[in-house]
Amino acid sequence: MESGNTRNDSGRSQCKCPYCESECVDLPVVCSACRIMIIECSNCKKPVREDADTCPHCGKTP
Repeated sequence: MESGNTRNDSGRSQCKCPYCESECVDLPVVCSACRIMIIECSNCKKPVREDADTCPHCGKTP
């Protein structure tokens, strides 16, 4: 299963930490499970670690 934004039963977008799969409510957020800051990639709009050089989803600079 790919990490990132998925749809829940109500059809709303649901965010999950791309590193530990814990649910994130709003971005930016500090993941409560792995304690990293999660932001939204400016290119693909999926969650990415704040200090990441590249987005794990699109490969571009977040």
